[in-house]
Amino acid sequence: MAKLTQEEKAEEVRLYIESNSKCKVIKEYSNYRNNMTLLCGCGKNEFDVRYGDFKRGQTECKTCSKKKSSYTLDFIQEFVKNNSDCELENNKIEGNKLFINLKCKCGTPFKVTFYNFKDNNKRQCNECGRNILASKIKSNEDDIIKLIEKYKFNRLRWIDGEYIKNTSKLTFVDIEGYMYYSSIVGLKQVIDKDGELSIFGNGNIYTIHNIKLWLKLNNINYTLLSEKWVSACGDKLLWKCDKGHEFPMSWNCFHNGNRCPTCANERRTGENSYLWKGGISPLHNHLRKKIEPWKRDSMINCGFKCMITGERFDIIHHLYGFTQILNETLEECNFPIYENVNQYNDDEIKQIEEKCLELHYKHGLGVCITKDLHNEFHNIYGYGNNNPEQFDEFKLTQN
Repeated sequence: MAKLTQEEKAEEVRLYIESNSKCKVIKEYSNYRNNMTLLCGCGKNEFDVRYGDFKRGQTECKTCSKKKSSYTLDFIQEFVKNNSDCELENNKIEGNKLFINLKCKCGTPFKVTFYNFKDNNKRQCNECGRNILASKIKSNEDDIIKLIEKYKFNRLRWIDGEYIKNTSKLTFVDIEGYMYYSSIVGLKQVIDKDGELSIFGNGNIYTIHNIKLWLKLNNINYTLLSEKWVSACGDKLLWKCDKGHEFPMSWNCFHNGNRCPTCANERRTGENSYLWKGGISPLHNHLRKKIEPWKRDSMINCGFKCMITGERFDIIHHLYGFTQILNETLEECNFPIYENVNQYNDDEIKQIEEKCLELHYKHGLGVCITKDLHNEFHNIYGYGNNNPEQFDEFKLTQN
C-alpha cells in the first residue's frame, strides 16, 4: 500500500476526530509528536492535544472534563435505570474513567466506562452487540433460497439449523443425499469464488455420513466402522473389506484407490499373481544388484541419513514399488517371466538391466530409512503396490 502524503494523513486524522467526537480541527495534524488544536464540542474552548492522546480518550477541554468528573453515583444509577435494560451490579465507580460493572439484559456481566455507556451507546454485552449488528445485515429467507438456487442449479435444499445471522451454521442436502454444514457467509464465499462446497472437508460435521453414502453410490463393498472424523490425511479411519478384514487407512488413501492391504497381498502372492509364470524372485534378486547408481544418488539426496529420524539409515526404500518397476521393465522389453535368470540370453539380460535402471530414475529416487520404520511402513501398506503418497502420509504419523 502506498504511503499517505502529509495532506492525506491530515485529512484522515480530521475525519477520525469529527467522526468520534463533536470537536472541530483548528490546527491540523502534522506528526504524532506535535499537538493539534481542537475546538471542544461545547463550542466555547480550544485545547491542544496529540493525536495519540485523543485516541486514548482526551477528547474534551479541561472545563468539560471537570464537569464529567463530577458525575455522582446517584446520577449514574439513575441514568442507567432510565436509559437501558441493564442493571448496575454494585454501587461502586472505579478509577478516573468511571468504570462501572453492569449486567446485560441477557444476564451476561460486562464492564464499561460511564462515558462509553452514556455518549457512545455501549449499553449491552459484546455478544448482544454483535447480534444487533448482524441483525442489521441479516439475509431473509428469500435471500437464502436465491443463494441456494444459484448454487449448481438448485442442487441444495436447506433442511435444518436456526437462522439467526449470516454466520449461523445451517444444514443443507443435495439431490444425491450428501449433507453440508455451512453458514450463509460460507455459501456466499463459495459462490463468489466459483468453487465447490466440501463434501468430505474437516469443517463438515456430516463427513462420515457422506463417506458411507459415497461407498453405496459407487458400489464399493467396504464398510466404514469409524464414527468420528478428524482429518482426511493425518488420521486413519477403520475399514472392513468384503472378506471381513479390518484395517486402518486415511480417507485420502482410500479415496485415491487404495484398499485392503491383506487382500492386496493375497492377490500379489504366488500363483494368485496375474503375472505368475513360474516365479519372479530370482530375477528380482539379480536386478537389485544392478541399480547401484540409483542407490548411490538416493543416499546422496538424503544426506546419508534416515529421512524421518535424521539418524543412521539401514535401507533405501522405493517410493514407487520395486515389483511395479520390474513388471514395467518386462512389459516394455516384451519378455516373459522365467524362473531362472540363466533362461535369458546375454543381450536380453543386458536390456532388462538397462531398462530397470532407467525406470528407477523415471519414478524418482528412493529414501533412506531405518529397518524398523521400513518394516512398519510395509506392515501398514503392504508390499508391491506402493506410491509416494503413502510415504508422505506415513511420515506425518511419525512426527
